Amino acid sequence: MNLRVIKKDIEFLIDDFVEDCIMLAWMRRDKNVVDEVNVLMDEAYDLGDSLLDRVNKAPHIKKGETKKEHSVAVKAHFKAINDDMLKGFDGLFDRLSEVSKK
Repeated sequence: MNLRVIKKDIEFLIDDFVEDCIMLAWMRRDKNVVDEVNVLMDEAYDLGDSLLDRVNKAPHIKKGETKKEHSVAVKAHFKAINDDMLKGFDGLFDRLSEVSKK
């Protein structure tokens, strides 16, 4: 996976989620809903920061490691990040959906 692509995906999901949060808070204007939405936005930014930090700490080639071994390690690293990104934002969107039903 390309570093630039995964970083853009993370930023896109953060922006998309925050936009939905702001829209819900604006439409509802209920203090409890706004407070819950603010918590969710903070969690989205924390998740994004955590994911971007992991992207920036991609494994470097170790002494004695073959290119194939390194390639496998890097692919596994980015697959784990991608899986965590999808699970994390899916969970946040589900929670936002629950807040919108209140």
